[in-house]
Amino acid sequence: MPINSAIILLLCSLVLLLLYQRQKQLTIDKRNKQTKKIIQLLQAYPVHEYTMPHMLERCLVMLFSAPQSHFLAAGAFFIFKDNQLSLNAQRGFNSLSESHQAKWFVSLQQALNHSTDSQFFPLEQSSHPQLAAFHSEQKSYYLLPLVRQKKLIAALVLSSSESTCNTPNISFLKSVSGPLATLIENKHFSDELRLGNNVMQLSHQSIFITNTDYKIIRCNKACEEATGYLQENLLGLPPLFFQQEQDSNIFFTDLCNAVDKSEIWQGEVWSTHKDKTSTPEWLTLSRIKDSEEETIQYLAIFTNLSSIKEAEKEIQKLSYFDPLTNLANRSLFDDRLQQSITQAERKKYTCSLLCVDIDHFKKVNDSLGHKQGDQLLMLFAQRIQDALRKADTVSRLSGDEFAIIINDCDTYHSAYIAKKIMRSLKEPIQLNDQNFAITASIGISCYPNDANNHIDLIKYAGMALFQAKKNGGNSFQFYTQKFNQQSLQKLQIESALRLALNNDYFELHFQPQFHLDSNKLIGAEALLRASQGELKTLSPGIYIPIAEETGLITEIGNWVFKQACLQVKNWQMLNLIPNDFKRFAINISPLQFQHDDFIETIQQTLRSTGVNVKHIEIELTESSLQSSESDVLEKLLALKALGINIAIDDFGTGYSSLSRLKNFPIDLLKIDRSFVLDICHNKSDLAIIKAIINMSTALDINTLAEGIENENQANVLNMLSCQYGQGFLFSKAINGKQFQLLLSESPADN
Repeated sequence: MPINSAIILLLCSLVLLLLYQRQKQLTIDKRNKQTKKIIQLLQAYPVHEYTMPHMLERCLVMLFSAPQSHFLAAGAFFIFKDNQLSLNAQRGFNSLSESHQAKWFVSLQQALNHSTDSQFFPLEQSSHPQLAAFHSEQKSYYLLPLVRQKKLIAALVLSSSESTCNTPNISFLKSVSGPLATLIENKHFSDELRLGNNVMQLSHQSIFITNTDYKIIRCNKACEEATGYLQENLLGLPPLFFQQEQDSNIFFTDLCNAVDKSEIWQGEVWSTHKDKTSTPEWLTLSRIKDSEEETIQYLAIFTNLSSIKEAEKEIQKLSYFDPLTNLANRSLFDDRLQQSITQAERKKYTCSLLCVDIDHFKKVNDSLGHKQGDQLLMLFAQRIQDALRKADTVSRLSGDEFAIIINDCDTYHSAYIAKKIMRSLKEPIQLNDQNFAITASIGISCYPNDANNHIDLIKYAGMALFQAKKNGGNSFQFYTQKFNQQSLQKLQIESALRLALNNDYFELHFQPQFHLDSNKLIGAEALLRASQGELKTLSPGIYIPIAEETGLITEIGNWVFKQACLQVKNWQMLNLIPNDFKRFAINISPLQFQHDDFIETIQQTLRSTGVNVKHIEIELTESSLQSSESDVLEKLLALKALGINIAIDDFGTGYSSLSRLKNFPIDLLKIDRSFVLDICHNKSDLAIIKAIINMSTALDINTLAEGIENENQANVLNMLSCQYGQGFLFSKAINGKQFQLLLSESPADN
């Protein structure tokens, strides 16, 4: 019986032990489950919906509701930011004055200095007497640092009425320290994102964020106003799609590559709104990096510069422009004159300075008063501007003295402009319902003939102005008599040109062209000559440029084309043109080619003369091709449609673009005589000619060399595969009768 009782007692003890362990395990499981639930709640907390204090207060409620926290009486969160602690939320503690908080922060800071990890440790009141200010009835205080990535972001201070804290409770608090730290960090991130988003959306600057493929992934409201497109329509586009720069996406890619090296790029760009208006903007481009310093996004900020530009423009206007006439003042005039001299020196041309003064202005000003005198000055300034090109600079120096800077202008053109200004003043000016006839005196000086600096140029123009007024006014005067003679000579040549046109003093000569390999006659160039009158003794190189300056070249060019067609038609009817004969080349000036009715004039001439166009070739200079490519191409195609061959004259002396040249229907390139002259001695000229011939061959264009004067030049050109040539070696330009004899020596077409 005693043995059985002992066994029963042992079995009961085992059962009780098992029940105790089972209950203990259930308690642990329940506690772990509750801990896990709290952690899940902390991890899922909507940080963007609450303020930091509100969120932390709810966290304290959550912690205190757990069974593991039954020993806790109060708690407080302290946020560590910018190396300072701040009380953010508390539960169960007495309210603290600012002075008490400051003292307590010192103690708490000292305690945290001993621990930068998430260890839970007690705070001794003997070491920190300020703790009593929280709650006098508490027996113990505990500190739980909240750490993320070895960085202290907050601290949780807890108090208990019990003197000790058991291990499970400590484990619970440690287990939630990580999620609490993460929650606070996420809240910081959320607040920063909210702040950044508010700044971005409220900013008046256009802000774009792109990915590494340079596509917009985010932009602000200001972008809509800047571009005219809705934000959702901007997504996926390159941030410079609305820029004026060609290949703007490539431009932005280059900028991003530069930013990858230098972190930031700043500069001025021009944006085009959806309504096609343009705006100057200052672009600041920087890169956004990840924790490994790799670029993940680009930030582009555009600042509208319109108001700044307008302010700068207004300041510049006040600084550099005359308030009465809106013309350049003396300060701007001096600067532009120096620029003109520098440009003239670099480009090797002349520029002119005209000083203009209203004759007897003082009498007008005194009789009508200063108000009407100002009105007269404004009208006078407008008359001058209307007589000039937009590129010319007009300035009011003082009173009634004006100055004009004309670039790329010789003495003849200076005299022409002076006369044009004087003619513009012939129409009376109306002031106070009265008509006033005014005249002006003009003094002219030229760079570099008169002076090589702006000071002397102004002085000499002033001296010439004084002489013009001394001569009675209403006239212009060059600084030297030599220029007066040159100007007079050009005016005489202009009169002689008009006389030659009206009286049929012009005639055509023909310079033969030969095949360099077979030495056969294959063509001729029609050249203008004067048979009588003043022009007969002058080289065409003297009067042709004057004809171009005055615009007479169009009328002369039309006459040359018609006469050449008539002559060719006559030789065709006489069956004198050889079988291998290719062309009669007729020169067309750039001014003539640019006329809107150019093609119509050519068509009319071909119809009226009845010439067979297979022998007609038109020669254009490189400068004729510099206009709009579409306009030039349209006219060239129209000529080809008529059956006319096209040659480029003096090739190599202009600035033809090869990319344009290959698009034009060109049949022949004429190599300029300046390259042929020293071809046997100058390696550069030889290389240039070789390059022209090779390029022409590649483009299936024939070549002809001008100015061949000896056999050596002809042989070199032939070796380089230049097909044709002309020059004194073969023949000078001869008149129509002489050329007809030359034609009669060759077999004619059947």
